Amino acid sequence: MVARPKNVFEIIDAALVDLLATSRISLLPSEVWTVVSRVGIVHRSAGDVLFSQGEMGYSAYILADGLVRGRVDFKDFTPAKQFELVPGALIGEISLMSGLNRTATIWAGTDIKLLELSPAAFSHLLSLRPEIPEAVAEMVVRRQVSDQDYLRHLKSLRQADIRRTQNRCNILQHFRDLPGTTADALSVG
Repeated sequence: MVARPKNVFEIIDAALVDLLATSRISLLPSEVWTVVSRVGIVHRSAGDVLFSQGEMGYSAYILADGLVRGRVDFKDFTPAKQFELVPGALIGEISLMSGLNRTATIWAGTDIKLLELSPAAFSHLLSLRPEIPEAVAEMVVRRQVSDQDYLRHLKSLRQADIRRTQNRCNILQHFRDLPGTTADALSVG
């Protein structure tokens, strides 16, 4: 059994390790603390909707405590995909990382505590090392290409938007356009 993280630092550190796992980038504790200092804490009661499918998404969340439920509705006759997320889960990252509208409706299954990664906090994470934006963009592309349920949902979107979000350069440009990002903070090619 894996030990459950007990504090904000451990929760964010574990989420960043998962996010950067395939790139083999590891952050120093001092770098993780700079991200922790930019993260907000959000509490929601059981039944509260965090966000709805189709809405614009500006933040991602890490579930710190409680249970989150979600549903992806499809425009065709495919049954809705329902799921549950437990502490440590990263939620809403596709919108933050790609600029797409929310791809699922998410609500609190129990009283929950979330750590909110705002565009400014995400931009800061990207600026920590020059290789991080590239690694995160590659992860976004891999995730979008490999998840068949997600691709089925993408069929309901405009083809131009799909192509834009499956291109590493476009994702990197989206990172540069996030509020609070300066050109020198993201000196990527």
